[in-house]
Amino acid sequence: MLRRAPESAYSLHDDRDIGSDVLRMQVPIITDKSAFLALPADSLDREAFNRFASDYIERTSDDTWFELDDLTQRFERDFEYFFLEPGYLYYFDTNKLHTLINAGNTARITLA
Repeated sequence: MLRRAPESAYSLHDDRDIGSDVLRMQVPIITDKSAFLALPADSLDREAFNRFASDYIERTSDDTWFELDDLTQRFERDFEYFFLEPGYLYYFDTNKLHTLINAGNTARITLA
């Protein structure tokens, strides 16, 4: 089970450390329209994104938070955003960069 707190996000990351022979799938259990998966396009300027994202890292926890207006204004063509409906099985290549942003008021609970 994975829990993403309200108004928090993972940093832009990949899951290559779990091994190339491991597939990660997920079923959102509790979520709302304000929680979404963000996958960067190949055109993403990663250095610019890292400089931008470093402004939003909360030093007191492992969570990252993005000002969503700033994120979409600066990088709207560089990311694709996906809302994952609860109760469905999803797969995407977690060896590639991604993040999950929960901009809602409720914790997001996922079976992974």
